[in-house]
Amino acid sequence: MPKLASGEMVGAIAMTEPGTGSDLQAVATRADTDGDEYVVNGSKTFISNGLQADLVIVVAKTDTGEEPRGSR
Repeated sequence: MPKLASGEMVGAIAMTEPGTGSDLQAVATRADTDGDEYVVNGSKTFISNGLQADLVIVVAKTDTGEEPRGSR
């Protein structure tokens, strides 16, 4: 975080998806465990700073059976 705050590193957040925009409750990208690793499957669009980023945070669901919190 200090390098992102100082500008030494460029960060990006990959959350926008085709067809759902930035509606995070409708995210279709999945992150499934495979041993000690996660395998990420999905599509992202409009990632600001994506080409210049040193660090990209990817929004993905790990439990598709779970109802989104705060949606009640």
